Amino acid sequence: MFGNVAGKLAAGMILALAALGAQAEAAYPSRPITIVVTFQAGGLLDAHMRGTARLAEKELGQSVVIDNRPGGMSMIGARAVANAAPDGYTLLQASQNLLRVPYLMKGKIDPVGDFTYVIGLADAEHVVAVPAGSPWHSLKDMIDAARARPGTVSYGTTGMGGTPHLAMTELTRQAGVRMVHVPFKGAPDATVSLLNTGGIDAACLPYSEVAKLGGKARILSVLSAQRMKLDPGVPTAIEAGYQVTAPSYIGIVGPKGMDPAIVERVQSAFRKVMQSTEYDALTTRLGMYALYRSAADYRQWAQARTLVEKQLVQTAGLSVTE
Repeated sequence: MFGNVAGKLAAGMILALAALGAQAEAAYPSRPITIVVTFQAGGLLDAHMRGTARLAEKELGQSVVIDNRPGGMSMIGARAVANAAPDGYTLLQASQNLLRVPYLMKGKIDPVGDFTYVIGLADAEHVVAVPAGSPWHSLKDMIDAARARPGTVSYGTTGMGGTPHLAMTELTRQAGVRMVHVPFKGAPDATVSLLNTGGIDAACLPYSEVAKLGGKARILSVLSAQRMKLDPGVPTAIEAGYQVTAPSYIGIVGPKGMDPAIVERVQSAFRKVMQSTEYDALTTRLGMYALYRSAADYRQWAQARTLVEKQLVQTAGLSVTE
């Protein structure tokens, strides 16, 4: 008798929880959603997220607010989201910076365990570029110059420990040459130095940043697995014999413990955006390409990628900071 009563109570609780979950899915979102971007306004990833958010508003039926919180190797914004309520109203545009934090900063955040992975969106192309007046017309030319003048050829990036820096470190390691790394606060500063007489000899930057320079810069190589849609004449580093890519994969994550129904709602909305001609135009214009990953696949990828990031950080000889 008591067993039957207990069974009925358990069944009732399951039905009640299912009903609550359905209500949450139906009600969400009932107010604006905030997506934290860990980069300054006006940059590549900010532009991507703002454009994507505008398209997603149509699917979600609510406005999406972009909150820029740059600094601290993306930790200022990431920590704010990790500590937010897991109700789906505070999300994070996650970049690969998040995944290498454990190997660069002590005890700051768990890039996988502290978040709910929602959807993977896109990857950005990084290129190696030189001033238009440079005598180098290929990646081989640059490597040969670095080999002939060890420790004198310089290259700029958007910062120490960032994706371009780690990619160039791996490139020089595979080529067996020494080049001087010059870190900048961002792409604008790096491009100014690249174009100035007496500035850096080369730079590794997002394609969209170099494309803005027009004929003032020459792209030697793209650090990706395939040639760019926008500039298919540029060879990859792999074609030159170097197994080097500089992925800058981004997606959306939220605080740990989000309701699966809400995760599915957000994932579904952004997936529809990714299938639109407007999104294709946005990513193409920014020198990016769509690369969808479901919540489960995105989390699995992040777990595996953290090990790759660890190796890249160690190869670069970077030390852990407080």
